[in-house]
Amino acid sequence: IDKHGSVYFNKLQQRQLATSVALIGQALGYMMLCYAASAQEAIIYISCAVVCKTFCSGGWEASHNDIAPSASGTTYGISNTVATLPSVILGPLVAFILENGGNWCTLYKLIGVLGLLGAFIYHSWIDTF
Repeated sequence: IDKHGSVYFNKLQQRQLATSVALIGQALGYMMLCYAASAQEAIIYISCAVVCKTFCSGGWEASHNDIAPSASGTTYGISNTVATLPSVILGPLVAFILENGGNWCTLYKLIGVLGLLGAFIYHSWIDTF
């Protein structure tokens, strides 16, 4: 805190805060979909989750330039490729769950729990790098 009362964060703290908002905000937004009483309320929850996702840009996504400044495009491309793999796997998994008695609420809660788990893992490891 400076003499004017402004709070300043170092780079690590900024990235931690942005990533926390992204991971936890998305998780809570998806979990709240189960409790939406109307389509409008569901749109609000999903919109909040998507807005929280944008905080990744100031969080872990910005780290590529810190890790390998001269090859940040390559590291970002590799991480995007790896991040696409769950999409390939989850399509058939969602179909399997829905066809065998599951419902969308179960899936949204699962997504939320995985998001919270991701936030926990992120916070467990972030100070070690």
